[in-house]
Amino acid sequence: HDKYNYEPDLFPDCSLYIMIGLVCLGITLFMGMICAICSFAETHNKAQVDMIYALPLTGSQRFVSDYLGGLCMYTLPALIGVLLGWLTMFIEGWLIQKVLEGKPALLAFAEVESTLFVCAEFARIYAMVSAGILLLMLFYYTLCSLITICCGTLFESIYTSILLNVLIPGTAAAILTALCCDGIFSFNYLWQIIGYISPIGGGVLLNYQVEQSEVNYRTDSWYSICGSEVLRNSASNAMLYFHWILCIVILTALLFAAARKLYIRRKSECVGQTFVYGGIYRIMITLLLMMILCMGANSSIGAPLIIATIVYFVGEVIRKRGFKRFAVSVITIVLTVSCTVGFYMLAINTGIFGRECYVPNESAVRSV
Repeated sequence: HDKYNYEPDLFPDCSLYIMIGLVCLGITLFMGMICAICSFAETHNKAQVDMIYALPLTGSQRFVSDYLGGLCMYTLPALIGVLLGWLTMFIEGWLIQKVLEGKPALLAFAEVESTLFVCAEFARIYAMVSAGILLLMLFYYTLCSLITICCGTLFESIYTSILLNVLIPGTAAAILTALCCDGIFSFNYLWQIIGYISPIGGGVLLNYQVEQSEVNYRTDSWYSICGSEVLRNSASNAMLYFHWILCIVILTALLFAAARKLYIRRKSECVGQTFVYGGIYRIMITLLLMMILCMGANSSIGAPLIIATIVYFVGEVIRKRGFKRFAVSVITIVLTVSCTVGFYMLAINTGIFGRECYVPNESAVRSV
């Protein structure tokens, strides 16, 4: 009886496999940018742009062709891996079922129920993770495609893609940290916002949701966790997961529509320019300045302001390939710093525009 009296462990200590997964994740993130840049190679390659634009295709057809080509190159290996994972789980579940059927007298009813429950939970979590990762890959690839279309050289495409994917969650975290340090909100309550606006933040939020799902059933009594408490927690986490999925899908669709519109409007003569659409540079440099200023919001403003100014002018020199229209750059940084500091002070003095005094309905409170 003791031979089959075991408690299944869905998440054993797998530190080595976690490290391998993190390395593979880093490679995946890097390859998403590479696939986007290679698919839209005519945006920064003068030798290809004339040939591509001479084809009997409309701008929309060229965009869809490039987009789908890079997307398949990026996501097909991951999709094959997911399908192999499902095949492995199916075989493992079939073997477990055969073991349970072959030893019915040696296993208690609670042990059979717990084993089946673990298998079902593992399949549910695997489905949640695989769908989330594939969606984040689509989100990341679409964002990198949009950035590549807005740039005119390979150098700008690479460093802008890297910086924006880091700055979007980084700036959001810096702003939330600055607000939380003033005691208005708790960072533990607000940090999930980052998961709705960036691929990196989405990956962190997905990992958090998986950990919450693990907590729901890791108790000493496997049979007792099939009760109402687990069902209630699972429903709450499922609602959060589907809200996150919906937001990521909407944001990805908006990025896709923007990339398609800008690609159609782009001219072949734009190859070689630093930024074909200057708005992408303004967004990047504004996020960078805001992150630096918010990181020093609760200390002396002098050092962050000096660092932000130096970083801004270095970026201007790189973009303009020299000190051109220097007065415009000075006016721009003054306006950016003034708007950032003004928004921060206004948010502090108004309690995040009245959010601090907001009292939700009792039915809307899930936990305290």
